[in-house]
Amino acid sequence: GQFIPPGLKWWGDWDESSFGLVINESFKKLIGTDNPIGLTVHYGGGYKGKIIGVVKDFNFKPLREPISPLILSFNPEASFNVYVKTTGRDKKATLDYILAKYKEMKPDYVDQPVIYHTVEDEYREMYEVELRTAGVLSAFSVISFLLVLMGIVSILSFMIEKRTKEIAVRRINGAKIRHIVKLFSRDILKVAAVVSAISIPLCYLVLNKWLQGYVYRTSLTGWIFIAIPLLIMLITLLVIAIQVYLTAQKNPVASLRTE
Repeated sequence: GQFIPPGLKWWGDWDESSFGLVINESFKKLIGTDNPIGLTVHYGGGYKGKIIGVVKDFNFKPLREPISPLILSFNPEASFNVYVKTTGRDKKATLDYILAKYKEMKPDYVDQPVIYHTVEDEYREMYEVELRTAGVLSAFSVISFLLVLMGIVSILSFMIEKRTKEIAVRRINGAKIRHIVKLFSRDILKVAAVVSAISIPLCYLVLNKWLQGYVYRTSLTGWIFIAIPLLIMLITLLVIAIQVYLTAQKNPVASLRTE
């Protein structure tokens, strides 16, 4: 209702086969006139009509497509859909009420099935590809993160196990656990920083290229590209700290005897 100007006369005295037409700003630009009111337009199905109003452009297609020229007309003989605004609280009771009213108004069509859709159904169908892609990407993201986490734990555990004697010697010489963690973390975090410096621009380019396929798209915020590497580095530090602590708690003599 917010797009259609109130008080429009959809039928005129000019011709019984004519209808009042409302066009959008894109259609107005297409015909190239500043004042299209009163112009006759011939359109699909052999219909014609006079332009009685102009509305602002609005999205009536998926957001991956730009707004295109649009003609709105009201033809009772070609109306196949009824739109009902509901509160959305009790869907079953609302649907039963609508179907009862429909049968009351159209008794000749009682035996014919009524096909209905909700706005949510329409949006879900319109963005089915995006929803499916988002689900797949989310699943792969979780799996990838878990694999990275498992890889970090396995590699760090192996590295620290190989340096058990070194940890024992440092502990005997009075080194504190935090100093050992700092020493072990330095080289690993350098490698992680280099990997992040390479992967972040690549991820940005891939995501930006994907978003270019949409006329209306969100902007890529930098914090997400910084937060993920920082999270991985934090997990790395935590794993190193835990492994070093567990190794340092062992008997140094037993650790030195380990082949």
